[in-house]
Amino acid sequence: DELCAFLRGTGRDFPEYRTLDQILAWSDQMFEVGHDFVQWIFPTDQPSAFNQDAPMLDEGRQKICRSDPQIRRNLQRALERFIKFLGLCWNLDSRGDGERLRISRAAHFENRLLSWKWQSHNTKRLSRALRCLALTGLEEEQQALLACLEEILVEYPGMIHETTIGHWVSEGCAKSQLVHVLTPGYVTALLQSPALREQFGKQHFARYELDLDGTLEVSEALALAGELYGRLGVPAEAFDTVQFADAAMAHGRSGFLSEAHFAVWFVAALSGAAEMREQLATPTKAAEPSDVQVSSPTCLAMPVLLTAPDVWKGLPELNVKDTYVNGEVVDAESFVKIPILHGKEIVTSIDEILLNLLARA
Repeated sequence: DELCAFLRGTGRDFPEYRTLDQILAWSDQMFEVGHDFVQWIFPTDQPSAFNQDAPMLDEGRQKICRSDPQIRRNLQRALERFIKFLGLCWNLDSRGDGERLRISRAAHFENRLLSWKWQSHNTKRLSRALRCLALTGLEEEQQALLACLEEILVEYPGMIHETTIGHWVSEGCAKSQLVHVLTPGYVTALLQSPALREQFGKQHFARYELDLDGTLEVSEALALAGELYGRLGVPAEAFDTVQFADAAMAHGRSGFLSEAHFAVWFVAALSGAAEMREQLATPTKAAEPSDVQVSSPTCLAMPVLLTAPDVWKGLPELNVKDTYVNGEVVDAESFVKIPILHGKEIVTSIDEILLNLLARA
């Protein structure tokens, strides 16, 4: 088989007739401008739009790659060369016994930022590499790469297009066993990226949905929220279980959260945890009348609500008020309602819950 022979280092690609060793010895410039080699060093089970001559990694070839130690080692060599090209490094050959594999930014990462530019073809190559590693049984390498990519998303917000993030999550998280380090920066990345947040939420929904009935009980949602607060360093006494339970019950039906309702509630839980952490870290200051401002109507929960129509179904018509008595109702007046989660007033209806989540977001 020509693909397996190439990956073993005994064959050549087609039609360029190059060996794996020759490709891995290329300069960074050659890696940047070449478009017909990545399909050979990171083969997948999907056809390539850029190299129709490249063979696909069917199930038979996948089994061979998983069991052939020479192919596995050469795939690791290909990954090592590729991440070096991108300004990354790993500890594969230097880690101690029991130490997990880690891919991280190398000293020359800043010099390679151009290769990460918005919608760069290298970000698509990373999607291919993530898929290839999963298909060939190199899941530890796949998870290490994904963890590094998530760190880059946190440290360089806006550098990677949301569509690309969606591809990375799709290819990298199918069998993810990652234990995410929930830092304030990572929470910000989750709230800014629907794709990243969706996958993170699904993983936690599945982990806390103990009875496997497709819904999350309020007690399970409280346990999840408590974990979010704890991992952000918020003390247990600052976690108001009563108000969180009220919010969860208002989102769901009869005390249960479906995945669609959970998506909306999860944004509020993340926002609330991050806000509480920031409040605890900031010295308190007595509010002056001049400090009181109307919150911006721009909110992080809105994209989630728009993609979950069943959440809106049956909601009462929005009750807006011309607060400023200027003859018109602006968006801010529609969203400013009773404070929840950390407020003092009792919330009794689902429309108040949602409106106030939007206002606080």
